[in-house]
Amino acid sequence: MGSCGGYHLIHDILKISPDAHIIASKQIGKTAINRPFFQLLMEKLRTGNNIDWIPFWQEFNKMVSVEGFEDYIPPYKNLAPFLSKHIKKQWEKILEEIQ
Repeated sequence: MGSCGGYHLIHDILKISPDAHIIASKQIGKTAINRPFFQLLMEKLRTGNNIDWIPFWQEFNKMVSVEGFEDYIPPYKNLAPFLSKHIKKQWEKILEEIQ
């Protein structure tokens, strides 16, 4: 999403990429949080490691001790993608039954 308050763009993102892994902040992002996040993410990718969000977030949490970190939502806690997929599947079933 890349923007402050990007949390509010989740619906638009899921229309384009329903399987997106979304990391969002409910508030304005902070460099003291974003920089170590991207450094850790890039290091994992550079070394060929898979991104498993729970251990990643635990490691990231140890690196960051800044107020505002609690406003960041990791992909495994972000319910919007799961709900969006479920609702879409339900609508598809309803439309099939109607036809």
